[in-house]
Amino acid sequence: MQKITIDFEANEQTLTRTSELIRVSSGTQNYLTASFRLGANWQNFDKVYAIWHNSFDKEPSLLDSESRCIIPSSVLDDIGTVRVNLEGIKGEAEAVLTTYTTEAVIIDERVPIDGEESEPLKR
Repeated sequence: MQKITIDFEANEQTLTRTSELIRVSSGTQNYLTASFRLGANWQNFDKVYAIWHNSFDKEPSLLDSESRCIIPSSVLDDIGTVRVNLEGIKGEAEAVLTTYTTEAVIIDERVPIDGEESEPLKR
């Protein structure tokens, strides 16, 4: 199965999703990646984390050298909207730059599978 990449752009404290808002099934794992185009003010950080949020969990993912990461499966378990923000860290300091949170992906009870409509999730 080919991975899907969701694209974002970060300038100053603004994070914008630049690709379409997609819907996936609950429990998706190792399928969704995120790619971040970082503005000039993000270039001098030692580490940049994507902080993924759903209704119940908050999970950080360290961006790799290409400003990419896999969206953690722990935030893809519950129906609803997954949001993301970035945090930049320099040295031993806490987050020294943070973006506002934006929508990343929707976890839906019905998603197309091979052209067919799936059954609703049993909860």
